[in-house]
This record gives sequence, C-alpha cells and structure tokens, in this order.
Amino acid sequence: MKKYFLLLTFAFFSQIAFCQPTSGKFFSATLKPGSQLNSVYIVVKSNTTLTGVSFSTFEFELGIPTTSVGSRPNFTVNSFDPTITYATDGAIETQDGQDYYGYGFSGNGSANGSSLFTAGVEYTMAEVFFTNSPTVPAQVRLMQLPNGGTGTGNVYFYVADHGFDVTNTDAQFYGGPGTTVSNDGNGYSGSSYVYINVVLPIKLSSFNATSKNNNALLNWTVENQDATSSHFEIERSINGTDFNSIGTVNATSDSKATYSYTDENTNLSGIVYYRLKMVNKDGQFVYSDVKSVQFQNAAFAVTLYPNPVQNITKLNVTLDQAQVIKVIVNDALGNRIKQMEIAGQKGMNKKTIDLSTVPKGSYMIRVQAGQNLQTLPIIKN
Repeated sequence: MKKYFLLLTFAFFSQIAFCQPTSGKFFSATLKPGSQLNSVYIVVKSNTTLTGVSFSTFEFELGIPTTSVGSRPNFTVNSFDPTITYATDGAIETQDGQDYYGYGFSGNGSANGSSLFTAGVEYTMAEVFFTNSPTVPAQVRLMQLPNGGTGTGNVYFYVADHGFDVTNTDAQFYGGPGTTVSNDGNGYSGSSYVYINVVLPIKLSSFNATSKNNNALLNWTVENQDATSSHFEIERSINGTDFNSIGTVNATSDSKATYSYTDENTNLSGIVYYRLKMVNKDGQFVYSDVKSVQFQNAAFAVTLYPNPVQNITKLNVTLDQAQVIKVIVNDALGNRIKQMEIAGQKGMNKKTIDLSTVPKGSYMIRVQAGQNLQTLPIIKN
C-alpha cells in the first residue's frame, strides 16, 4: 500500500512538471513600419520553437525624441493578440543623453491561450499609431533603460509565459532594414534600443471643392508641413472610383499653408469627384477624402419621361457634337441591369428604354458622352 501511494505521488508531481510552461531566454523584439505612415509594428521572435505559449505579461517602451517633434504626439494601440490588453503611461525618458517622450505599454494577458512560436519566425504583437505631431519625420525607439529607468517606472521589453520570464535578456532586440540595434548583454541592467524612422503624414485641416462658371475651385489648408513635403497632385474622377491626375501644386516650406487649384473644363457636367494626393520627397504619399462638385452644362442635357415608369421610359440627350452615348441601368445595389450604346448626333437624341422585364423598385440610369456624365434616378412601378 505504501509503495502504491509513492507511485501515485510520483505520477502526480511528474504530471505537474510536464505541464509546467518552459521558461528561459527565448524572445527578442524589433520595430517595423506599420500599416500607415504614422505607425509601427512591435514584432517578436523566439530562438527556439515553443508550444502552448500564452503571454501573461507583455511589456514594451517606445520613445520619440523631444527635439524631433516639439509637442508630445498622441497615440493609439492595436493588440494583435486578443488575450492581451494594454495599460499605458508616459514620461520623459533619457537614453544616451537624449530626452524622449516615453510610451510605456504594460500588456496583461489572460494566460488562457495556447500559441505556437516557431524558431526564427517573426510574430506581430501590436501596432502603435502616432498623431498630432507638427513635424516629420520622427524617430521611434523601442527602449531599454538601465535597471528599467530611475523614478519613471519600468522602461524595458519584458515578456512572461504563464508567469515565467521568457525574455532574451542577453539580446532583447534584433535589427532589420531601416533599424539600428544595440544590446550590451547585461539584460535589465543594460541600455539597449532598436529604432525606426516613421513619417508622420501631413495633417489636412480643410479641403473644399465648389463650382463656379462651370469650373471646379479646390481649396485646402495643411499643418505639420516641413522640408520633406514635395507636392500635391489633384486627381479627378467622373465615377467616384477611377481617378486621374489633372494637375500639380508644389508644397511650400511653411509649417501651415493654404493652397488652391482651379479645374477649368467647360465640358464637365453632372457630379465630378476630386481628391488630393499629398506626396513627400521620398515618394511616400497619403490621399485626402473625396469631394464632389455638381456641374451644369447646357450643351449636355439629359431628361427621362415618364418617371416613375410602368414599362417604357424615353431618354432624351442633347449634345453639342456627335459622339457615342453610353447608357447603363443599375439597381439599388449597383448591379448592372441593362447596358447600351447610342450613336449620338449633334442636337437632340432620343432612345426608348424598356424596363418591362425588371422588378418594381428604384434604379439609376447613368448616361455618359465623352467627359460628360449624368446619373438620374428612376422608379419602376
């Protein structure tokens, strides 16, 4: 009986030992460009393959030099691990004689997940977005201060699996394209970093588009502009989807500036769409929101009668020159119901549209002749 008890005891504690998560110096981290110009990814990899990993703690510290951005940028964080939520703090940190706006991210995991980390494979843990900065570009640094910093709370990269430290304290950070890495091998007593330059996009304070004498007048105001800003490309679309560049305005050297552009095109009619492509000298760019302008062109007139319609409606199109007229009928979901082309002549053109076979409901008839476009709603009773 005693022997049987000893065997059970051995089996019980053996099971605990086998279930206990592995601890050791496994995980290193780096920064990479994020999904937007003003964001960074926090990426990790393990030096050995680990199974059943669930981070109970995931901490990291980001720093932006105070001299590079002036005022402190705001931020948001997006966790790629659904079991981790982040609490944050902020302070002025000093590393290598440089003051940084600090962003401490303390991630608390549930330790209920179970993930596989293959040796040498990179895994994205979170993305941090920076906004409200007056200048570009900005250096973002993944930081490690000696002993976690003095009087500012813990400032280091640290991860724990099921409560066990699995940080590679000898080499907390690893480098890559566009990064600079430093590890002194002293772990939490050392001073290590990896940094990357992130271009914070120009802030568009306002953008308006209006029509006057059948011209489109575009006006916009920007902030955060500096020597890296190159120019603005004005793009136009007649369908709201396909845009073409129609002009360029060079950026000034002023931090805040107001610009304007006039699209002089007397052939425009109906709704025309505009957007700005804001380009930096390195080729990176961001788009503005899309604005629309309603044009009236006496040389291009479109009417439908009757509307609402029982079965057949008559389309009248007036042209100032002979050209092909394209007609498309879409339902309320944008599905194409009918499509036809008319050999348009100068003056009045008439076309009968048969809607007897389509269900009752609301439709849109899109009429285009060259650069002229007009879309009219029609109801089938």
